Amino acid sequence: MTVYLKGKLKPGEVDRRYYMIRVQRKTRRVVASSNTRDKALALRKEEEIVKLLDNNPDIPKADIIAAITGNGSHRHKAAVRAAGGLTLKEAFDRCLKSPTVWKDIKAHSEYARNCRVIEEILGADTPLASIDYHAIADLTAKLVTRPAPGKGNTQKKVSGATVNNHLACIRRMFNVALDERWPDAPTAFPKVKTVKKRLGRGYFMDSWDEKSIFDAVLELDTLNPGIKGGPPRKRDARRYHLLYQVLVESGLRLGEALGLLWTELDFPRGKRAGMIELFRHEDLKTGRQRSVPMTETCCQALKACEGIEDGPFKDLNDRRAQDIWARARKAAKIAHRDCVVHCLRHTCASRLIESGVDLKIVKEWLGHSSIATTDIYTHLQTKQLSKAALSMQQLREDSTERL
Repeated sequence: MTVYLKGKLKPGEVDRRYYMIRVQRKTRRVVASSNTRDKALALRKEEEIVKLLDNNPDIPKADIIAAITGNGSHRHKAAVRAAGGLTLKEAFDRCLKSPTVWKDIKAHSEYARNCRVIEEILGADTPLASIDYHAIADLTAKLVTRPAPGKGNTQKKVSGATVNNHLACIRRMFNVALDERWPDAPTAFPKVKTVKKRLGRGYFMDSWDEKSIFDAVLELDTLNPGIKGGPPRKRDARRYHLLYQVLVESGLRLGEALGLLWTELDFPRGKRAGMIELFRHEDLKTGRQRSVPMTETCCQALKACEGIEDGPFKDLNDRRAQDIWARARKAAKIAHRDCVVHCLRHTCASRLIESGVDLKIVKEWLGHSSIATTDIYTHLQTKQLSKAALSMQQLREDSTERL
């Protein structure tokens, strides 16, 4: 290891030579200009190169040069890569523990699962600085082809929406690192592009579907065990019928309704409408507080639950709600694959829009974080399109009569 002035000085010529650095570490030799005529500074840069090579013998020469020349963000990136920098797992854990990112929202466990999937594909100990465009492309390809676990031994293809949910996690982490200026993270990240996906669930119930499936729910309590006997059937469908009524009238998510407390229900008094006050961040998907008005049907369904401790539906559970709905849908002979419990929320939204409620009001009612999410419901209004066609026909007929 040595520093030396490159070239020969001719008699009478001004000495403008820079010190060169030559470092040999095992089988790796690096020769680079120090860009300085100060020997002491050149020696310090020589020590910096030695440290870089000791930490990472395979560090690219371009990164070494960027580090010793002090070239702004390139130097920072080179130093991070040389030292390994913040790993993918450490970055995700930082977001999951941050109260301003994912810590205090209901979807925390979902984000955590998505992050672990990404770690499995890219490697939990992969430095953030080594994740480039090609790594993101490889991640996307593997997420698309990765089979999703199904019931039993069957597996199903991962949907585009699921892939985008995973990609949103790494994009969000990149943005947080940049916004908060993490000192141990790179100052630039590759762009994360989403994949094409089919539109959201396009099914919503009309009055006939609602009556058919709700009647089928109540009939489940009247069924008897089969001729082969077996354990007594649990007759609790009536309770879930009340739950479904609240869902279709309020547009609440299933988890929000199951977690309701009596203290969050402000029943109507006089001419003032009743309100469902959702303010516990840990129980809300997006963490957005909101107030949801009670319709008369919703109010009656909630009051029918009086006597249940803590909240109207605290004795019910998600899995049972899905199971009863599936059995009732089968009995009602509704074959549409998107006729799930969540379609009650879509039904409420579509009815609000069909009634002429402003889209911004619907957004606040449903608790969407973006108006773009609410906008998808405008594509469900085939009835309104039919009415528009009839209006055009009526206009034509009126014009003809005047002639």
